[in-house]
Amino acid sequence: MCPLSKRARLLALLIPLVLSACNSIAPAPVATPVSSAPIPTIAPTPTIVPSDAPTGTPFPSATPARTPAARQPTSIPGLVACPGGADTDEDCLPDGSVRLVGYLSMPSDGNQSYLVLNRRDGRPAVRVIPAEGHPMDKLRESLDNNTLAWVEGWGTSLNPPTLMVNREQAAARPFNPSLPLTEVYTNSKLGFAVGFPAGWILTDNSAMTGGIISIANYKSNDLIPRKEPDPALIKIEIIPIMPSQAATIDQMRAQTIGQVLGEQSFAVGKWPAVRLSMNIDMRRTDLLLVQLPGHVLLVQVWSAQQYSTLLDKVIETLRPVQL
Repeated sequence: MCPLSKRARLLALLIPLVLSACNSIAPAPVATPVSSAPIPTIAPTPTIVPSDAPTGTPFPSATPARTPAARQPTSIPGLVACPGGADTDEDCLPDGSVRLVGYLSMPSDGNQSYLVLNRRDGRPAVRVIPAEGHPMDKLRESLDNNTLAWVEGWGTSLNPPTLMVNREQAAARPFNPSLPLTEVYTNSKLGFAVGFPAGWILTDNSAMTGGIISIANYKSNDLIPRKEPDPALIKIEIIPIMPSQAATIDQMRAQTIGQVLGEQSFAVGKWPAVRLSMNIDMRRTDLLLVQLPGHVLLVQVWSAQQYSTLLDKVIETLRPVQL
């Protein structure tokens, strides 16, 4: 045998060590085939931001709008009592809103975002703001008219009292000179009947001594005393004069207080009558004195305007009834 060189002997020693090391290495894992089906993606929930929200301020996710269920009228302490009563237009409505009555004015601080509804003594003034979609101009129109008005809406705060309004209207019932007086008041005890406009409020106190029969286009418990008369408010007063005070027209005429601007004598049916145009407390009013059997009937119309035409129509409908 030929002797091995040093290089050969070195290789002979290294080969078994290399083979042993290779056998100790774990085999590489076989890759599992990946499915070709697409992986579903989940869209992120959008954040709703109102147009008037500050940039970067998140707004809570919107919830489906619900139609409010009808609610029974209930009192709102400090704002309005329910039911309102026969002598006021203020009331709670079946849908949970309320109706308040008063005069609209600008706030004392000059704020343009709301108006103030000034109400009768004992009822707090209320801030009035328009509901969404209800133009502020409609409220300002009632303000400019400067007449008694009612507003309907939902209370949003009691401190300060605030009403979100979706409807407003003049509180005074209209008088149309071209329409007939379709309602009739009859007093069988005194023996007369008289017509008055539909929708007006009749208050009969004639059963009381010195009692007055009043017919007004507004409800008495909503009236707010003012220095300047409200041109929209009209009231007819029918006053049976007690015979002990004046039994004839002449006796009553002698007791009339105020400046007489004009006088006219005529007959109402079979009854003698005198019409007086008067200036009383710096206001013009027309009076009618009618001689009924045994007593005098005084009829007067109080209004800043339309008093003459309305009294004409009252005279046309005044007639006797069988006692």
